[in-house]
Amino acid sequence: MLNDNTKLLGNPLVQFMMLTSPKLLKNFPYFDKIFHAAIKNSNNVTEFLDHQIAEHRKRFSVEGEPEEATNYVQAFLMEMNKREKNGDVGNFTIKQLLDMCNDLWNAGQETTATTTNFGILYIMTHPVTQQKIQAEIDRVVGSERKVSLNDRPNLPYTNAVCNETQRLCNLLPQNLLHRTTKDIFINGYKIKKGTSIVPQISCVLFDQKTFPNPETFEPERFLDETGKLKRVDEFIPFSIRPSDPNQTLEKINGLAVQPPPFKCNVERRIPIIH
Repeated sequence: MLNDNTKLLGNPLVQFMMLTSPKLLKNFPYFDKIFHAAIKNSNNVTEFLDHQIAEHRKRFSVEGEPEEATNYVQAFLMEMNKREKNGDVGNFTIKQLLDMCNDLWNAGQETTATTTNFGILYIMTHPVTQQKIQAEIDRVVGSERKVSLNDRPNLPYTNAVCNETQRLCNLLPQNLLHRTTKDIFINGYKIKKGTSIVPQISCVLFDQKTFPNPETFEPERFLDETGKLKRVDEFIPFSIRPSDPNQTLEKINGLAVQPPPFKCNVERRIPIIH
Protein backbone atom coordinates (compact mmCIF):
# COMPACT_ATOMS: atom_id res chain seq x y z
CA MET A 1 0.00 0.00 0.00
CA LEU A 2 2.78 2.42 0.90
CA ASN A 3 4.79 1.39 -2.15
CA ASP A 4 1.77 1.98 -4.38
CA ASN A 5 1.30 5.49 -3.01
CA THR A 6 4.98 6.33 -3.45
CA LYS A 7 4.83 5.23 -7.09
CA LEU A 8 1.61 7.13 -7.70
CA LEU A 9 3.04 10.33 -6.24
CA GLY A 10 6.45 9.98 -7.88
CA ASN A 11 5.50 12.24 -10.79
CA PRO A 12 6.91 15.75 -10.05
CA LEU A 13 3.80 17.41 -11.47
CA VAL A 14 1.56 15.29 -9.28
CA GLN A 15 3.74 16.12 -6.27
CA PHE A 16 3.42 19.83 -6.98
CA MET A 17 -0.34 19.65 -7.27
CA MET A 18 -0.62 17.52 -4.13
CA LEU A 19 1.40 20.08 -2.20
CA THR A 20 -0.44 23.15 -3.50
CA SER A 21 -4.03 22.21 -4.36
CA PRO A 22 -4.71 18.47 -3.87
CA LYS A 23 -8.49 18.90 -4.07
CA LEU A 24 -8.16 20.09 -7.67
CA LEU A 25 -6.66 16.73 -8.70
CA LYS A 26 -10.01 14.98 -8.66
CA ASN A 27 -11.36 17.44 -11.24
CA PHE A 28 -8.77 16.74 -13.97
CA PRO A 29 -8.48 13.71 -16.27
CA TYR A 30 -5.48 11.47 -15.44
CA PHE A 31 -4.95 13.19 -12.10
CA ASP A 32 -8.38 12.13 -10.81
CA LYS A 33 -7.42 8.44 -11.01
CA ILE A 34 -4.19 9.10 -9.13
CA PHE A 35 -6.04 11.16 -6.51
CA HIS A 36 -8.67 8.49 -5.83
CA ALA A 37 -6.10 5.67 -5.86
CA ALA A 38 -3.91 7.55 -3.35
CA ILE A 39 -6.90 8.22 -1.09
CA LYS A 40 -7.93 4.55 -1.29
CA ASN A 41 -4.42 3.38 -0.36
CA SER A 42 -4.25 5.84 2.53
CA ASN A 43 -7.62 4.62 3.81
CA ASN A 44 -6.43 1.01 3.56
CA VAL A 45 -3.36 1.84 5.65
CA THR A 46 -5.53 3.58 8.25
CA GLU A 47 -7.90 0.61 8.40
CA PHE A 48 -4.96 -1.78 8.84
CA LEU A 49 -3.49 0.27 11.68
CA ASP A 50 -6.90 0.70 13.29
CA HIS A 51 -7.34 -3.07 13.26
CA GLN A 52 -3.92 -3.62 14.85
CA ILE A 53 -4.71 -1.14 17.63
CA ALA A 54 -8.10 -2.78 18.22
CA GLU A 55 -6.42 -6.19 18.55
CA HIS A 56 -4.01 -4.80 21.15
CA ARG A 57 -6.89 -3.30 23.13
CA LYS A 58 -8.78 -6.58 22.95
CA ARG A 59 -5.80 -8.50 24.35
CA PHE A 60 -5.48 -5.91 27.10
CA SER A 61 -9.11 -6.45 28.14
CA VAL A 62 -8.74 -10.25 28.15
CA GLU A 63 -5.20 -10.80 29.39
CA GLY A 64 -4.56 -7.54 31.20
CA GLU A 65 -1.60 -5.23 30.71
CA PRO A 66 1.84 -6.82 30.24
CA GLU A 67 4.53 -6.09 32.82
CA GLU A 68 6.64 -4.42 30.16
CA ALA A 69 5.67 -3.07 26.74
CA THR A 70 7.22 -4.84 23.76
CA ASN A 71 6.07 -2.40 21.08
CA TYR A 72 4.98 1.20 20.61
CA VAL A 73 1.23 0.52 20.65
CA GLN A 74 1.47 -1.39 23.92
CA ALA A 75 3.51 1.40 25.54
CA PHE A 76 1.03 4.04 24.36
CA LEU A 77 -2.03 2.10 25.58
CA MET A 78 -0.42 1.44 28.96
CA GLU A 79 0.30 5.15 29.42
CA MET A 80 -3.20 6.05 28.21
CA ASN A 81 -4.82 3.66 30.70
CA LYS A 82 -2.69 5.04 33.52
CA ARG A 83 -3.69 8.59 32.67
CA GLU A 84 -7.36 7.63 32.40
CA LYS A 85 -7.25 6.34 35.97
CA ASN A 86 -5.73 9.66 37.07
CA GLY A 87 -8.33 11.64 35.12
CA ASP A 88 -5.73 13.35 32.92
CA VAL A 89 -5.64 11.73 29.47
CA GLY A 90 -4.17 14.76 27.71
CA ASN A 91 -3.08 13.83 24.19
CA PHE A 92 -3.06 10.10 24.92
CA THR A 93 -6.14 9.19 22.88
CA ILE A 94 -6.86 6.47 20.32
CA LYS A 95 -6.98 9.06 17.55
CA GLN A 96 -3.57 10.36 18.58
CA LEU A 97 -2.22 6.80 18.61
CA LEU A 98 -3.60 6.18 15.13
CA ASP A 99 -2.03 9.41 13.85
CA MET A 100 1.32 8.52 15.43
CA CYS A 101 1.27 5.05 13.86
CA ASN A 102 0.44 6.62 10.51
CA ASP A 103 3.45 8.93 10.87
CA LEU A 104 5.74 6.04 11.77
CA TRP A 105 4.53 3.99 8.82
CA ASN A 106 4.51 6.71 6.20
CA ALA A 107 7.50 8.73 7.37
CA GLY A 108 9.51 5.83 8.76
CA GLN A 109 8.87 2.46 7.18
CA GLU A 110 8.52 3.46 3.53
CA THR A 111 11.49 5.81 3.48
CA THR A 112 13.66 3.33 5.38
CA ALA A 113 12.78 0.50 2.99
CA THR A 114 13.33 2.69 -0.08
CA THR A 115 16.68 3.97 1.22
CA THR A 116 17.73 0.37 1.85
CA ASN A 117 16.79 -0.53 -1.74
CA PHE A 118 18.93 2.31 -3.07
CA GLY A 119 21.78 1.27 -0.76
CA ILE A 120 21.72 -2.32 -2.01
CA LEU A 121 21.69 -1.08 -5.60
CA TYR A 122 24.71 1.20 -5.04
CA ILE A 123 26.67 -1.49 -3.19
CA MET A 124 25.94 -4.02 -5.93
CA THR A 125 27.42 -1.67 -8.53
CA HIS A 126 30.39 -0.71 -6.31
CA PRO A 127 32.02 -3.98 -5.18
CA VAL A 128 35.00 -2.19 -3.58
CA THR A 129 32.61 -0.33 -1.31
CA GLN A 130 30.95 -3.62 -0.42
CA GLN A 131 34.33 -5.11 0.52
CA LYS A 132 35.22 -2.13 2.72
CA ILE A 133 31.90 -2.29 4.57
CA GLN A 134 32.25 -6.02 5.18
CA ALA A 135 35.83 -5.64 6.39
CA GLU A 136 34.83 -2.89 8.84
CA ILE A 137 31.89 -4.89 10.21
CA ASP A 138 34.01 -8.04 10.51
CA ARG A 139 36.66 -6.09 12.41
CA VAL A 140 34.32 -4.25 14.78
CA VAL A 141 31.38 -6.63 15.19
CA GLY A 142 32.63 -10.03 14.10
CA SER A 143 30.31 -12.91 13.26
CA GLU A 144 29.07 -13.94 16.72
CA ARG A 145 26.46 -11.19 17.20
CA LYS A 146 24.26 -8.71 15.39
CA VAL A 147 25.21 -5.12 14.70
CA SER A 148 23.71 -2.76 17.30
CA LEU A 149 23.25 0.98 17.57
CA ASN A 150 26.11 1.03 20.06
CA ASP A 151 28.44 0.03 17.20
CA ARG A 152 27.61 3.14 15.21
CA PRO A 153 30.48 5.35 16.47
CA ASN A 154 32.93 2.59 15.57
CA LEU A 155 31.67 2.09 12.01
CA PRO A 156 32.61 5.37 10.27
CA TYR A 157 32.86 3.95 6.76
CA THR A 158 29.52 2.14 7.04
CA ASN A 159 27.96 5.39 8.25
CA ALA A 160 29.57 7.27 5.36
CA VAL A 161 28.03 4.78 2.92
CA CYS A 162 24.60 5.35 4.50
CA ASN A 163 25.05 9.12 4.21
CA GLU A 164 26.18 8.94 0.61
CA THR A 165 23.26 6.66 -0.23
CA GLN A 166 20.81 9.21 1.18
CA ARG A 167 22.56 12.05 -0.61
CA LEU A 168 22.82 10.44 -4.03
CA CYS A 169 19.43 8.73 -4.14
CA ASN A 170 17.79 12.12 -3.53
CA LEU A 171 14.98 10.37 -1.66
CA LEU A 172 12.95 13.54 -1.08
CA PRO A 173 13.75 15.80 -4.05
CA GLN A 174 10.87 18.13 -3.27
CA ASN A 175 10.19 19.40 0.24
CA LEU A 176 6.82 20.34 1.68
CA LEU A 177 5.54 23.89 1.67
CA HIS A 178 7.34 26.35 3.95
CA ARG A 179 6.78 30.05 4.55
CA THR A 180 9.33 32.84 4.59
CA THR A 181 9.66 34.53 7.99
CA LYS A 182 11.00 37.80 6.57
CA ASP A 183 11.57 39.65 3.29
CA ILE A 184 14.54 38.21 1.42
CA PHE A 185 16.28 38.73 -1.92
CA ILE A 186 17.39 35.72 -3.99
CA ASN A 187 19.32 36.43 -7.21
CA GLY A 188 17.84 39.91 -7.29
CA TYR A 189 14.25 38.79 -6.78
CA LYS A 190 12.39 39.91 -3.67
CA ILE A 191 10.54 37.18 -1.79
CA LYS A 192 8.14 38.82 0.63
CA LYS A 193 7.56 37.69 4.20
CA GLY A 194 4.81 35.06 4.40
CA THR A 195 5.37 33.73 0.87
CA SER A 196 4.80 29.99 0.45
CA ILE A 197 7.94 28.29 -0.88
CA VAL A 198 8.99 24.73 -1.69
CA PRO A 199 12.70 24.17 -0.89
CA GLN A 200 14.47 22.00 -3.46
CA ILE A 201 16.65 19.68 -1.38
CA SER A 202 18.36 18.27 -4.47
CA CYS A 203 19.91 21.67 -5.22
CA VAL A 204 21.84 21.36 -1.96
CA LEU A 205 22.69 17.66 -2.15
CA PHE A 206 24.06 18.04 -5.69
CA ASP A 207 25.89 21.33 -5.14
CA GLN A 208 29.31 21.07 -6.83
CA LYS A 209 30.95 23.33 -4.23
CA THR A 210 30.08 21.10 -1.30
CA PHE A 211 29.91 17.74 -3.08
CA PRO A 212 32.38 17.62 -6.01
CA ASN A 213 31.29 15.14 -8.71
CA PRO A 214 27.84 15.02 -7.10
CA GLU A 215 26.48 12.33 -9.40
CA THR A 216 29.25 9.91 -8.36
CA PHE A 217 28.89 7.51 -5.44
CA GLU A 218 31.77 8.48 -3.12
CA PRO A 219 31.25 7.59 0.58
CA GLU A 220 34.73 8.97 1.38
CA ARG A 221 33.36 12.52 1.04
CA PHE A 222 31.85 12.05 4.51
CA LEU A 223 35.16 11.03 6.13
CA ASP A 224 37.89 13.35 7.38
CA GLU A 225 41.61 12.88 6.83
CA THR A 226 41.80 10.47 9.80
CA GLY A 227 39.00 8.26 8.49
CA LYS A 228 36.42 9.47 11.02
CA LEU A 229 32.87 10.43 10.10
CA LYS A 230 32.67 14.19 9.66
CA ARG A 231 29.74 16.55 9.95
CA VAL A 232 28.50 18.18 6.75
CA ASP A 233 25.82 20.80 7.40
CA GLU A 234 24.72 20.72 3.76
CA PHE A 235 23.79 17.05 4.14
CA ILE A 236 20.01 17.51 4.48
CA PRO A 237 18.31 14.48 2.88
CA PHE A 238 15.06 14.94 4.82
CA SER A 239 14.54 18.63 5.46
CA ILE A 240 16.18 22.03 5.65
CA ARG A 241 17.95 21.96 8.99
CA PRO A 242 21.45 21.29 10.31
CA SER A 243 22.29 17.59 10.36
CA ASP A 244 22.77 15.80 13.66
CA PRO A 245 25.19 12.85 13.50
CA ASN A 246 23.70 11.46 16.72
CA GLN A 247 20.07 11.55 15.57
CA THR A 248 18.48 8.14 14.99
CA LEU A 249 14.93 9.09 14.00
CA GLU A 250 14.38 11.59 11.20
CA LYS A 251 11.46 13.93 10.62
CA ILE A 252 10.35 13.38 7.04
CA ASN A 253 9.24 16.55 5.22
CA GLY A 254 8.50 15.64 1.63
CA LEU A 255 7.43 13.02 -0.91
CA ALA A 256 9.76 10.09 -1.56
CA VAL A 257 10.98 8.55 -4.82
CA GLN A 258 11.90 4.91 -5.46
CA PRO A 259 14.60 3.18 -7.51
CA PRO A 260 13.53 1.17 -10.56
CA PRO A 261 12.96 -2.57 -9.87
CA PHE A 262 16.17 -4.61 -9.81
CA LYS A 263 17.28 -8.14 -8.91
CA CYS A 264 20.09 -9.17 -6.59
CA ASN A 265 21.50 -12.42 -5.24
CA VAL A 266 22.08 -12.56 -1.47
CA GLU A 267 24.13 -15.44 -0.04
CA ARG A 268 24.40 -16.16 3.69
CA ARG A 269 28.00 -16.02 4.99
CA ILE A 270 27.38 -16.89 8.65
CA PRO A 271 24.71 -18.87 10.57
CA ILE A 272 21.50 -17.16 11.67
CA ILE A 273 22.02 -15.24 14.93
CA HIS A 274 18.98 -15.27 17.20
